[in-house]
Amino acid sequence: MQNPNGEPSDQELYSRMREGDRGAFKKLFRAYYDELCDYVESQIGSAEAAEDLVQNVLLNLWRRREDRTLRTTLKAYLYGAARNESIKYRKHRKVRDQWQEESTHDHVTKRTNASSPVEDVEHRQLRRAMKESVEALPERRREVYVLSRQHGLTYKEIASVMDISPKTVDNQMVEALKFLRKRLRQFSSTPSA
Repeated sequence: MQNPNGEPSDQELYSRMREGDRGAFKKLFRAYYDELCDYVESQIGSAEAAEDLVQNVLLNLWRRREDRTLRTTLKAYLYGAARNESIKYRKHRKVRDQWQEESTHDHVTKRTNASSPVEDVEHRQLRRAMKESVEALPERRREVYVLSRQHGLTYKEIASVMDISPKTVDNQMVEALKFLRKRLRQFSSTPSA
């Protein structure tokens, strides 16, 4: 089965990969590498270590391709494996999750000519407040929020990744959004030009 854009689906690529098709594996690797790195980095706080962990996850997918039968979507499986690697890393290294301030380079490249210095400051303040608010969520709630809003997993996929029920995922998201709305209320009351 192909996607609407004519590309093979994840399931088709996974089936071909299980038969030894290196090209299918390369496509899956490229499709998931960056987003898995972003997810793992958000869990362990280190981009360099995240790349190593994600490479291990994807290489294990290839090495164990003949033995592994997926009981969920490939995306949910990969996020689950990446989550497990992150947990192991944190336990072994005792790495604490840390959110980094937006670097000067990122700020310069994101800034548009249409924005005023005041808008830039407000934007930075909102981003900082959002990061701090997400960081303030309890661990499970934060992970549900990050998987859903930053990585696009469905509630069913998140439930599979975290080994919890979809109803628990839904409850965690409701509470996370309620908390974030309350913490960020000051930014929604800012008058617009």
